[in-house]
Amino acid sequence: MPDTLLDRINRAEKRGLIKEAQQFIQCRTLRNEIAHEYMPENILVIFKQV
Repeated sequence: MPDTLLDRINRAEKRGLIKEAQQFIQCRTLRNEIAHEYMPENILVIFKQV
């Protein structure tokens, strides 16, 4: 079974390719919130997070 993106991010951190896996994971989570947000009242909250 292929690795998940989270597996690859964590492996990149262990190999020293990226500094903090958690930061990449947070960016990915925020990207998903932006891409899938359909409630206009939440847009300002997401904008402030970005």
